[in-house]
Amino acid sequence: MEALLFFGGIAFIAGIIVRSLFGRQSPPRVIYVQPEPVERGGNGCLPLILVGALLLLLLAAGSA
Repeated sequence: MEALLFFGGIAFIAGIIVRSLFGRQSPPRVIYVQPEPVERGGNGCLPLILVGALLLLLLAAGSA
């Protein structure tokens, strides 16, 4: 029983020494940057979609 405690203590101390040799890596530093809001004019692609739908309706009506 004493041998188990003795070797366990030696293993514990050896683990502490090995851990201190390799050191601990610090976590990477993360910097969060908030971009400036971009002013966007127009309605996006909605007019293009509406014009495309209108053209499809006209083509469908013309072929009938």
